[in-house]
Amino acid sequence: MGEGNGTNKRAQAMQVYGFNHPLKKQLEDAIGLQQDMERAQSCLQLLIGPPPMLGGAGLFVTALYTQALVSYVRCFAKGRRGFLNRDIFGGRPDLATRHEKAKGTRDRHIAHSVDEHEHVNVLVAAEHEHAAAVGLGVRSWFFTSDDVEGLSELLELVQYVLQHLNEKVECLGNELAELIVGPGTTWRSANESFVEAVSYVDPVYGPTKPASG
Repeated sequence: MGEGNGTNKRAQAMQVYGFNHPLKKQLEDAIGLQQDMERAQSCLQLLIGPPPMLGGAGLFVTALYTQALVSYVRCFAKGRRGFLNRDIFGGRPDLATRHEKAKGTRDRHIAHSVDEHEHVNVLVAAEHEHAAAVGLGVRSWFFTSDDVEGLSELLELVQYVLQHLNEKVECLGNELAELIVGPGTTWRSANESFVEAVSYVDPVYGPTKPASG
């Protein structure tokens, strides 16, 4: 009888509920920033050393570089994420300079694309400078990505900020876990307990997580 009851309990997932707490909002914001910075890190790592099968497709490179810049810069935007600012570079003036460069590139090239990073020129074909034109053509160039050195510098910047965010998430998470779950609970152990609690054992597919609502 005891084993049967245990099996039934393991086969049923607990319900998930929302809750309100001042630290909860701070932790959610910190995790959002952490995820953005991880996204920027992944994009830059792919750009610096892409798998051989990916080749060097221009659109792929542009998409990754753009996403890396957007993910990085938006973490420093005002509003709900305002607690992350350039003060974290207090002891690293070199990183502060890279931060301003990344922000400037994003602002000029991505948010307002018509600048020195984008050029379109309509030209004529003729026998010489004063001859009649025999045709029109277009030559253009578009900045798709920084060079490897620039990407490596941006990656170092991203990883520095990401380490700061990892520590912030762990600190807020540990504090919230002790208040909500109980003394001695850490953010990591609370996460593990949550996954275990909301999973269930399907008789066919085995351990399964319920779909998000």
